[in-house]
Amino acid sequence: MWATCADEGHITRRKGKKKGKKKARADRDEGEDDLDEQESVDDILDALAAEAGNLSCEAATSVRNEHEQTLLGVQLKFANADKEMKRIFGKVKLVTPLDEWPRPPTFVGGGIRWTRANKPKGPGWNSLCNYFEVTWSMAYKKRYPYHIDALLTMSQVFQHHGQMDHAADSIKRCMYVLELAWADQFDVSKGDCRMDIQAEHNDGFFKALALLMKQVGRRGCMRSAFETAKLLLSLDPQGDPMNVLLAIDYYALTSRQCQFLVDLFDAKIEAVDRFATSESGSKKKKAGKRAATNATETISALPNLQFSLALAQYEPSALR
Repeated sequence: MWATCADEGHITRRKGKKKGKKKARADRDEGEDDLDEQESVDDILDALAAEAGNLSCEAATSVRNEHEQTLLGVQLKFANADKEMKRIFGKVKLVTPLDEWPRPPTFVGGGIRWTRANKPKGPGWNSLCNYFEVTWSMAYKKRYPYHIDALLTMSQVFQHHGQMDHAADSIKRCMYVLELAWADQFDVSKGDCRMDIQAEHNDGFFKALALLMKQVGRRGCMRSAFETAKLLLSLDPQGDPMNVLLAIDYYALTSRQCQFLVDLFDAKIEAVDRFATSESGSKKKKAGKRAATNATETISALPNLQFSLALAQYEPSALR
């Protein structure tokens, strides 16, 4: 009986040990499974991170390459040095320079300068004018292609001989080099720029504008001639040294700018007699110099403006 009980106790203890071993083994297996799952999750996360890192690196490399290509891309339209020089120093509006024209002496520096080195060694232009010879003038113009007085004189010579293309080329060159000398504050579009023709070297600008106005008018470009006439009149609206008031009404009518005539007539601009004698009566004043006049005398009294005003009002479609 004791043996049986002992055997049963032994069996019970052995079963308990087996159960403990199974439980420990199950716990160990469960821990290993959890560890395996954690390792697998970590591996997946590491793989995703590596893949994302590779994608971000590839994207960054692509963006960097694209930026580098954009940075080093060449814009061929700005690669021409001659066009760049014209764009910087040749912002002219009245005329367009031709490619075969020689560059002004200080084209690279911009504007016009006076230097002692540019002084002619031979006889100057004034000396040639005293003994005028066409061949001498052409040789002088060839040596100094942008001499204002030489260009103006040769333009009149070409026009007299019927060579209108050469005359127009001379005037365009003259206006080109004169416009290059304009200061930034000299904005003719505002209509408040004034110039005295009696000042030194200003008369060449007035003459060049007057010849340009006539030439573009003969070519049928009436609107260009009208705008040039307005520019010429705006430089000295009261003195009008080039007598633009006798022609501006014609260009206004032919370019259908009739409202300008109405506004000009209503502006009541004072008329100045440039040939009137001074109060002292000692001598006559030079052409272009203003003289004292009656304040009631305005440019509206000019017969041509009165007749043109009637024509402008007869064409109501041209009025705003």
